[in-house]
Amino acid sequence: MSRRRFLAATAGGAAGWLLPGCTRVVARPSLQEVRVGIIGTGVQGRTLMRAAAALPGIRVCALSDIQDSSLRHARHLPRILGHQANPYTDYRDMLTSEPELDAVIVATPDFVHAPHTVACLEAGLHVYCESPMSNTLQGAHRMAAAAQRTGRLLQIGHHRRGNPHYRNAKHHVLDEARLLGRLTHANAQWIRSRAHDTHPPGRQEIPERTLHRHGYETPDHLRHWRRYKRFGVGPMGDSAAHQIDVFNWFFDAPPVSVAASAWAEDPPAGQWCDRVMAILEYPAAGGGIARACCQALTAADSHGGSERFIGDEGSLALSEDPATANRVYREPHAPDWAPWASRGYLARQPGSHATPPGDPGPEPWNLAAVPSRPPHQPLLKNFFQAIREGVALWSPPGPAYRCTAVVLAINRAVDDDGGRLTCSPESFEI
Repeated sequence: MSRRRFLAATAGGAAGWLLPGCTRVVARPSLQEVRVGIIGTGVQGRTLMRAAAALPGIRVCALSDIQDSSLRHARHLPRILGHQANPYTDYRDMLTSEPELDAVIVATPDFVHAPHTVACLEAGLHVYCESPMSNTLQGAHRMAAAAQRTGRLLQIGHHRRGNPHYRNAKHHVLDEARLLGRLTHANAQWIRSRAHDTHPPGRQEIPERTLHRHGYETPDHLRHWRRYKRFGVGPMGDSAAHQIDVFNWFFDAPPVSVAASAWAEDPPAGQWCDRVMAILEYPAAGGGIARACCQALTAADSHGGSERFIGDEGSLALSEDPATANRVYREPHAPDWAPWASRGYLARQPGSHATPPGDPGPEPWNLAAVPSRPPHQPLLKNFFQAIREGVALWSPPGPAYRCTAVVLAINRAVDDDGGRLTCSPESFEI
């Protein structure tokens, strides 16, 4: 019996799947080594491969991509890390030829997240799938249903849920200490380079028959799949989906309304406008409405993403770049934050002092310092710990489905010429 079949057999008596906050925690024997396959060895797949392979007890054993050039580019990475990975141009061959795999990382275009993930789950493998969950609600639902049906673990790569700064901000600063008081506003932006999905024509040529077999009509569909509505979710789903997920997470609810507008200052190269702004209304704790603005912009240079949350007693600035954000600002009338600093949640900025009486300016504090890691690694580590130890996943299907539903609602609002959509909570649940 292969390890995959043995693990599937031991999962039969596991507790039921919990939605939307958790996924099934399956009791299983401790694994000395988790054997991993990668489906999709482009830039994102190689990034996840590096982050995963650097963790102790993880071995990358197989790679799959429909492009020979991408496979050739990726094959040297496992060897550098001391792994031997077999290449496959069809992921189905990988699933049948590698019976010892325990898990698969899916980093393919959005429209094939669902078929790739479902096939791996039904083969008895645990899956870490890049975000967004899918480019359709039907696809996202199929993924969640397959995880529930098979008892396999499914983690979606909303990696801010693994970032120690974001986890500290959510669980300690907001939920426990309530340092911001009543949360009333939030804003986020993601600015990406025009070259984000531009690739030289020669590197990714592929036979026409192979293109058609995998759902593409032209080489440009594969090379620039993000530009086409049948393959992706547009700018709001490419990167800003991570920030929409943070809104849902920090407000502890989906939005009650969505309004959005999109435009292109230059003629767009594909079917999407490359600049989108959305306003989301969330139910505020204690009553009323909190409003959040998110913008996904394409510009001459990439500035990455950042978020800010504003309450009546303070504000919080977050980013994956610790040099530019991850600070909390106390309003002068707010209670003293020193007791929370003694617990290690935050610290005064070097050289700063408590705000003098009568000074109207906010007092800056730093979130507690954390070790520097690749941004995807903490969420991957949680995924592998869930496989080995049965801990709860940090980004299970329930919240990921909710994020996908919000992104698609934003796209519908754009198609409605900026119309405002009123949403029911049930529309964002599986």
